[in-house]
Formats: sequence, structure tokens, C-alpha cells
Amino acid sequence: MASLDLAVIAASLALVGALAWFFFGPRRAGAARLVGDVQEVKVTVQGGYSPDIVRVRKGVPLRIVFVSSSQTMP
Repeated sequence: MASLDLAVIAASLALVGALAWFFFGPRRAGAARLVGDVQEVKVTVQGGYSPDIVRVRKGVPLRIVFVSSSQTMP
């Protein structure tokens, strides 16, 4: 194999590894907090969502507040 072939294979493996980490890597979880009788969670939108995963209680109404990255979160 030529050195160019090895470079292409190495670059391909690095790209596959980066994509696998991006899609299957660790995710940040956030828990909803109880506000009165409703659970509420604030999700920041900035090229993606943060937190990635939201944990809520079953059977309790949920309010999701999406906050743009240009706005400040209280």
C-alpha cells in the first residue's frame, strides 16, 4: 500500500470515530423542577439543545421553556 492509501484509511477511521462519539457519546441530563403543580424545565438552544436529556416524573404536567442562546436564563 502506498503512503497515500494509508493516509486516506487513517483519516477515514478518525472521521468514523468522531461521528460515533458525536452521536453515541455521553449526554448531559437535566431534571425538571416542580413549580406549583407543573414540572418545568428550561432548555437552551444554541446550535443544539442543553440539556440533551430531560428527566421528568410520570403523570405530572410538564412545561418546556426554550431559551435562545442570545437571551439570558434567570
